[in-house]
Amino acid sequence: MYRKYGPLKAQPERQKKASHDAADRFDSAQTLGIILPDLTNPFFAEIARHIEERAYEEGFGTIVCSTDHLPERTERSIAMLRHNRVDGVIFATGLVNGEIIAELMRKVPVVLLSRDIPTLAIDSVLVDDFLGGRIAVHHLLAKGHRRIAIIAEEKSVTSSNERIRGYRAALEEASLSFKPELVVRVGGGRAEQAALAVGGLLDRHSGITAVFACNDQLAAAAIQAANERRISVPDALSVIGFDNTSRATAVYPPLTTIAQPMREMGRMAVDLLLNKLKEPSSARRKIVMLPELVERSSVARPSMSFFSEETGT
Repeated sequence: MYRKYGPLKAQPERQKKASHDAADRFDSAQTLGIILPDLTNPFFAEIARHIEERAYEEGFGTIVCSTDHLPERTERSIAMLRHNRVDGVIFATGLVNGEIIAELMRKVPVVLLSRDIPTLAIDSVLVDDFLGGRIAVHHLLAKGHRRIAIIAEEKSVTSSNERIRGYRAALEEASLSFKPELVVRVGGGRAEQAALAVGGLLDRHSGITAVFACNDQLAAAAIQAANERRISVPDALSVIGFDNTSRATAVYPPLTTIAQPMREMGRMAVDLLLNKLKEPSSARRKIVMLPELVERSSVARPSMSFFSEETGT
């Protein structure tokens, strides 16, 4: 069917609006930017996959940037994404300059993932890291452990800070003192650095019976350090991780860990970002999801020899 139209009359306002809409379509790349700290960490690799999956369902492509935990690479990633005219950015890196984020928010919508900046009115999706830390340590305490070390990322990673707070709270709830010498920070969260750090900790404190690692990659490094010293996991040393990534079942023994709902977190981050595109003035939303204990084989009751050394019985 064809329609016949008469001569077109000049309509300046309509023409102006059509030109504006065309410019908007040209400026929009139908692309979302993702800034992650480390794609070698299975948590971020899996999160990126779920973000891409949800974005694709909504007709958006993605550009993934890995900062390797370096502030200068974060700034370069932002510049590159702006050059590519992305429609919004999902941040999941710990090294975040609030001023840089605030400047970016004036250009495109931004959502934080597994991170939070309370001083900014910015949408975020994260797990209750404090609760996750408490759950992990309560599980170790229930097994009879009393001398529990923790290995975490650097102080700029807010999720690790919250997990340490949960670790400390659980100890205090059990009337156990918090010992700063049993807290190890690993810059960049690298496995090789973590193995060396945990190895040094085990060498200095022979009475440790359990290690709470703030992610599964660090937990795998703790198991490696124990194996290198012929310390049996879990017979002589229990290890619990955080995330429940593919790494948890790839190590031996399979890792008891605290699960994050990675699929839901990634998809929710995309939904928040697309909502901001539709309603730029909408109120800030902070989505906090619940962690869950997943029991496997890396945690057991402490052996009598280690237990006797700690309690003096």
